[in-house]
Amino acid sequence: MLARGAPHSRIFVVSQWGSPATYWQALRPAQRQQFVAGDQGSGGTGPCAFIDPRGRLVPKETARLETIIHGHEVQLAADRARQLLMPSFTDSDAAGCL
Repeated sequence: MLARGAPHSRIFVVSQWGSPATYWQALRPAQRQQFVAGDQGSGGTGPCAFIDPRGRLVPKETARLETIIHGHEVQLAADRARQLLMPSFTDSDAAGCL
């Protein structure tokens, strides 16, 4: 679709910075609650609601979000292998090298 509508466009794809669990660990307790407060304190629903209103990890949503992230990483690797993504248009998993 993009190739037809904007054939000269380029997309830069960045890798995931850690996992939901490591992100949660990096937050102080008050920041965890602020994370949820951004959703009006309801905790939200779905895979992005991996922190509950008390600032705790929600195991089911954390696992679901990690599955989505890993699926995205697998697809990027497959696209690079099939040369659908040029290496210069990704960060080549720079975050994984830190």
